[in-house]
Amino acid sequence: MHTTYEAETKRRFIQEPANLKLLIVVSKLLTGFDAPSCTYIYLDNELRDHNLFQAICRTNRLDGDDKNYGHIVDFKELFGQVQEAISVYSSDKLDIDVGSGGENNVELKDWLVEGKAKLDAARETLYDLCEPVLPPMELEQFLHHFCGSAGNPNALSDTEALRIGFYKAVTTLVRAYAEVSQYLPEAGYTDAQAEALGKEVELYADIRAAIKRHSGEELDIKPYEADMRHLLNTYVHADAAEGLGNLNSLSLVELIIKTGIHDAIARKLNEKGTLSKNAIAEGIINNVRKTIISERL
Repeated sequence: MHTTYEAETKRRFIQEPANLKLLIVVSKLLTGFDAPSCTYIYLDNELRDHNLFQAICRTNRLDGDDKNYGHIVDFKELFGQVQEAISVYSSDKLDIDVGSGGENNVELKDWLVEGKAKLDAARETLYDLCEPVLPPMELEQFLHHFCGSAGNPNALSDTEALRIGFYKAVTTLVRAYAEVSQYLPEAGYTDAQAEALGKEVELYADIRAAIKRHSGEELDIKPYEADMRHLLNTYVHADAAEGLGNLNSLSLVELIIKTGIHDAIARKLNEKGTLSKNAIAEGIINNVRKTIISERL
């Protein structure tokens, strides 16, 4: 049973990393174990020489465009021993003689320097994406740029690539900021720059959320409806519904107004209170249009 569990755990860590994001081991998987998606390793044990070198090499495999290097979180302050291990166990395949014109192919990088460079690159990418947004570059201008005009039935599909690029760029920025947010002074940011940077990341995250609401691209719960219905039918009891009025005599618009749904939708789309009535109306149009097209398909 133990052997089966261990084999299945290693398989999931290698082949299904999204389903096993954290693996805690004690004196295991230091050699003969290859998981390219492994990005972080946390060292909380006294390792040295080849055991230490093998351990840190668990993170040195590239795995897609979003993994440029691995992260080693060292709780035992073993960095000096890492350098010694590389020196002792270097070979022609591992460490080419620099004096003969070669290049050392084992490079230790400062995670804070790399993290700052990644954060700055993410900001630059977002600046380039948002440069075409019209002045004064308030939320409504972002919505119009990334969603198009609600009067155009094809606007959302025409601007879909723009939105996807923006979503990915904001996600990269948020992750890069999270990695160094506790060490901004050490990374070279002044207090004023650090404060401005935090507000900038929050602003882009808010804009992304607003664009998703405006375009009707928030999380679709339909794939989970069957499971939710099963849970409700199994564990929740409710009395039979009672009619409160003759809704059949009302048109859709009348029904929306009389029930107050329009106010609820407006509050949801305008949580920050920065949108005009016209922008809110366009958001409602986009969401209704997307729902009708989806249901028709």
